[in-house]
Amino acid sequence: MRAGLPFAVAAALGLLAMPALSEGRYIFDVVKQPPFGAAWNRLVEPLTKSQPWMIDARGVAGPSVTINVDGQSFEVFSLCKPHDCADNQMQVLFSDGGQKAHGAFRTRDGVRMLGHVSTTQGKALLQAFD
Repeated sequence: MRAGLPFAVAAALGLLAMPALSEGRYIFDVVKQPPFGAAWNRLVEPLTKSQPWMIDARGVAGPSVTINVDGQSFEVFSLCKPHDCADNQMQVLFSDGGQKAHGAFRTRDGVRMLGHVSTTQGKALLQAFD
């Protein structure tokens, strides 16, 4: 039984080193790509003077997930202000290969929708905060 122990430990360590296959992308990487970056800049332009951390998505982010809203696929990204995540959160839906972005920015004062957000997109953005 002891002879198999080194192999089991080595196998377990090898599994820990493998990346998870279901990991999403991060918004600070995605906005470096031309279609996504242009859509992001249009979306957050009204906020960048008061929220400079949004320039180039310089915040704390989690991996994206893909959802369907009204039969259309969207990639959802989460971002928040460094050292103040509780009071400054952003959810973004990218569609059409990054050509269009829709967002919701939540502060302690409420939620502000950004871009042309439909009712169902707005519901999806609000659910993404939870």
